[in-house]
Amino acid sequence: MFVLRVFNCVVLNCPIVVVLSTTLALAFSSGTSQLRAADALVLPADIQQALARNISQLNPISISFSYQLRSTLDEQSTLDRLNLTKASGRDKLLSKRTYNCTHQDSRYRYARFAVGDPFGKLEFEMSYDGTDLYTRIPPKVTAAQAMMMKASNISIPPFAVLKRTTEQADKFRRGNGDIPPLPGSSMEEFQYYLMASRIAFNRTGFDWHSPDFKSAITEAIQQRAELSSITEVQVEGRACVRIVLMDKNPIKQHGEMRDLMRASVKSESKERRDEIKLLLDEQRKLPALRKYVFYLARELQFAVLRAEEWYDPDVLLNTTAFSAFEELPGRNIWIPRKIVSTLHEFESTTELFTDSFLSEEWEVTRLTTERVDDAEFVLTSDATPGTLVNDKTAKLDGFAEGTAIAYEVPAKVEDLGGVIEKAKKTPLLDSMPGGDAHQADAQRSPTMLQLFIAGNLVLLVCVGLFWAWSRRKPSNQ
Repeated sequence: MFVLRVFNCVVLNCPIVVVLSTTLALAFSSGTSQLRAADALVLPADIQQALARNISQLNPISISFSYQLRSTLDEQSTLDRLNLTKASGRDKLLSKRTYNCTHQDSRYRYARFAVGDPFGKLEFEMSYDGTDLYTRIPPKVTAAQAMMMKASNISIPPFAVLKRTTEQADKFRRGNGDIPPLPGSSMEEFQYYLMASRIAFNRTGFDWHSPDFKSAITEAIQQRAELSSITEVQVEGRACVRIVLMDKNPIKQHGEMRDLMRASVKSESKERRDEIKLLLDEQRKLPALRKYVFYLARELQFAVLRAEEWYDPDVLLNTTAFSAFEELPGRNIWIPRKIVSTLHEFESTTELFTDSFLSEEWEVTRLTTERVDDAEFVLTSDATPGTLVNDKTAKLDGFAEGTAIAYEVPAKVEDLGGVIEKAKKTPLLDSMPGGDAHQADAQRSPTMLQLFIAGNLVLLVCVGLFWAWSRRKPSNQ
């Protein structure tokens, strides 16, 4: 299913992600000519070829960028308009976030950094080395844990890393197998900017593997969206092709997933559950279709120069302007270094804003097509000494597949092999969903460090899954 917007699951109190939208009314020249009637519902071959060529030239690529939701109102007034509260975990709604993303061949690595600390304090990181999946976060340490670790002369580790095969990740995501896979995409962090720029999206949905990028426009037409019109226009002095698509409304679809969504918030208070129910029921009442309008600049190899979203016939939802285009070295593709959107809707409310108090801004700080060493996609290869590693890919005789070993990265690289071999002698509990919990050595009590590792890496798995859920696309995969 084609969806151009990536909606954050506000009702689940997740961090702000991205709402793809668009800015300011467009100034066209009065000379607008309709293309030949015979071509009205067929995307011209030169545009199809250019869009496909753009996708093929995205690999390899590394992008660093920031994202910020802006408001002309003060913070509390903004939260009120968006039907949010600070207690809902959205107190940093308007804070800038920074990201690093790299995609090379079938490998990828991306990271999100803490609010207010650009490219400093890591908040979340995931990578795929072509075989295994890695997730890294700073460990969560309670006051009680800190006291016990201090008493045991155990230092608080800088990071916790989870290593899994993609099959194990899929098994965890599906739980006991009786529920369908959660919608969403672990690749959306990397897609974040590419989707915002309307260049591409990953059609495979929730996939731990490398992305299967397709042109958002051509894939939409091939899958389901109706190509309503194609016209030649002038935008900011540039010759553009205006393309109008009609597709299903993802916000309405989100509301129609209400039963699954309600099941995921059973731990919330009754008041909060009632709020969620009301929002989802209101979303179900929204129009079934959404109109997507793109302005493709010919001189920029049909990069999107402007975009709009509407409820037919004339209810504007958002507008986006793309600027500061840069041609990738040695490739005939143009990437916008800045994107500014004006929003008339937000996913936490069904109210449409007549004023333009809310906007979004993406800005690229680094853009390169240079290849990196493949070792950079193995998060344990450059792990900081003291990092806790939970490895569920180790092959252990006599133990079920997925039984984990845990160890602390030593100060000297040459000592790592010995540390891993020692860890294999005392595997942790098998925490794979549906698996039988067992201890490697029933006669051996787990150490304080092992307990801490186990607790934090269960948390890491849950955070990773919750993060992937929060970046879900409200669509049928």
